[in-house]
Amino acid sequence: MRIRWQPHIGKYLHRCDECSNEFDGRKNQLFCSATCKAKHNNDIACVRRNDEKGLTSAYIRNVEIIRDELGDIENEVIAVPMQRLLALGFDSQAPNKRIRIGNDPWYEQGPFAYRPLEQTKEVELFKIKKDESNHTN
Repeated sequence: MRIRWQPHIGKYLHRCDECSNEFDGRKNQLFCSATCKAKHNNDIACVRRNDEKGLTSAYIRNVEIIRDELGDIENEVIAVPMQRLLALGFDSQAPNKRIRIGNDPWYEQGPFAYRPLEQTKEVELFKIKKDESNHTN
């Protein structure tokens, strides 16, 4: 944060965004040292990594939940109450890929697909055979 211009030395007086120490520097300088700049950037990267880890773990958890629900069922669509999936930890906000099976929109989660049924508050689950799906973005 810039505080004020110091004409006698030709620099601006700033307060470091990381450690809050005052320092002299150019107009757009935010940090008092390379250490503070690196710490600030590392903190931002840490938050981003944690967000990515959360998304990845939600994706993996969803795949495991669907696999457990389907069991050995293949070539068959089953309907499961959405409340059951949510109770098991299913996260509908986890990364997924939109696909079309036939003319119907589905969400792909690994080797499985699901689609929520709004009318019945159920979710249809299906194991995908790669040649059966028509992927569109």
